[in-house]
Amino acid sequence: MNKKILSLALLTLGLASLSANAAVTWSITTTNGSNATPSYGNTRAYNNNVDVNVTAFSSTGGTSNNTAANDSRNSHTLETAYLSNYEPTNGLGVVNRDGSNTSAVAVSATTGTDGREHVNGGVEHSMDNNGRSDVMLLTFTDMVALNSLKLGFPDPTKYDSDMFVLAWVGPVDPSTHLVKDKTFAGISTDTANGGDGWSLIANLSNVATNTNKTASFNIVTPTNPVPVSSRYWLIGTGGFSSAATGGGVTSGDKSGQNWIAFGRTGASYDYVKLAGIGGTKTETQVPEPGTLGLAGVALFAISALRRRKKTN
Repeated sequence: MNKKILSLALLTLGLASLSANAAVTWSITTTNGSNATPSYGNTRAYNNNVDVNVTAFSSTGGTSNNTAANDSRNSHTLETAYLSNYEPTNGLGVVNRDGSNTSAVAVSATTGTDGREHVNGGVEHSMDNNGRSDVMLLTFTDMVALNSLKLGFPDPTKYDSDMFVLAWVGPVDPSTHLVKDKTFAGISTDTANGGDGWSLIANLSNVATNTNKTASFNIVTPTNPVPVSSRYWLIGTGGFSSAATGGGVTSGDKSGQNWIAFGRTGASYDYVKLAGIGGTKTETQVPEPGTLGLAGVALFAISALRRRKKTN
């Protein structure tokens, strides 16, 4: 009987703790906006217990953008981009400012210096790293340990789909540190070596080739018993290197242990559309009265069993 009571008490405590660490998924394939009057820096909002706002950025600042092997995208300022949803069922893509030489990006064909980077055609309305590197900033209303993502595009037989995931672990108020007006080198990870508060969570290879175009990361393992939690997550195409190893975006392709430079043989550009994300809400919150009551009963039962054991 005592074992049954103890098991019930522990189960009750476990259920109480789960209420503050609930698994959550977000589908981000709905339009939540229109391509009719798109604008740079737009935000798309999604909700499933926890709100998440998604915005886009790209390495378009500066005057020397190019696609050569020695391009300098890591030193270019990150500017807001247009978070597109050209084909809603496929998810979100990014159109950068170099697709248009106007203040808005409501164009059906590129007028700027980055070919095929426009809303209504070409593969580069996806989040890509052809010429410029695009990223999406995910801002949650609560602390979240992201652990999966799902793509709606591309066809893995046609395009590469390497990706990286960063989590913000810097100052409590990151408003002046996150992304805008920074460079990829400036936000690179590993703060001890010059990074700006981001932590590299994962480099993911060829995500679209996985079952259902999904990838898992930041999961519980013996070497990672406590997954990283944050309100701010940065997802981009290609790979990412820490400040200790150069700092910034890479092609996502390697020769042995070394990243292959953009534009060199063996390095393919990546094109993806983000269709879903998953994680665990981890922020400690005041439990609901019902949860407190259950926890109190469980603790009382455990205490009573201990007292009975002592008297025996």
